Amino acid sequence: MGPQTSKNIADIVNETTASVIMQSMQSCMSQSSQTQAISGSFAFGVSQTANNVMNVACASHFNMTNDLALAIASSIQQKAETQGIALLDTLKMSRAENITNIANRITAKISSNLVQQTIANTAQNQVFADSTVIFASQTLDSRTTLKALTDMTANTGIGIDIQNQTNQKGKNTSNNPLSFITDSIYAMLAVLFFIIVVIVGLIYMVLS
Repeated sequence: MGPQTSKNIADIVNETTASVIMQSMQSCMSQSSQTQAISGSFAFGVSQTANNVMNVACASHFNMTNDLALAIASSIQQKAETQGIALLDTLKMSRAENITNIANRITAKISSNLVQQTIANTAQNQVFADSTVIFASQTLDSRTTLKALTDMTANTGIGIDIQNQTNQKGKNTSNNPLSFITDSIYAMLAVLFFIIVVIVGLIYMVLS
C-alpha cells in the first residue's frame, strides 16, 4: 500500500468524523431554532441561524453517543469503499465488526466535552466584524466550525491510529502464513528434478 493511500485513510477518518459531528449539531440547531435574517449592523437579543452558520448554544449541548459513533464509523467505512480503499476491512474479519471496531476507537478518543470545548474555543476566537450583537446567540461560520472539528479529530490521532492498524494488518495479510510449506515443496521438486536428470543421464551413458 502506497503512501497516498495511507494519507487518504487518515484524511477520510478525520474529515468524515468532523462532518458527521457537525451534521448532528446542525440537526439540533434546525430543530431548536427558526431561521431569522438580520439586516443592518445592530441586533438586540436575537437568535441568528442559517444554513451556513452553527449555533454555539446548541453545539454546547452536543453528546457523543454510541449511536453517533456507529454512524460516524459507518460513514468512514462507506467513504473508504466509495474511494476504493478496501483495506479498512482488514481491521476485523467482517464489515460489521470493522464498523464496531472503528466506533469504539472514536468513543475512546472523542468525548462530548472535547467537542464542546472545541466549539467554545472556536467561538472565543471568532471576531465579529461590521456589526454589534448584544445578548444574541453567537453563531459560527460552518466552514470555520468544520475546520475546527477536523483539526480536533486529527489532533486525537485516531486517523493515524486506524491508518497504522490498516497498514500493519495489510502487511500481515499479504504475507502467506503457509509460505514456508510452499517454499519447501518447491525445493523438494527441484531436488527431485535434479535426481531424475542425473538418473536419466546415467542410464543413457550405460546404454551407450
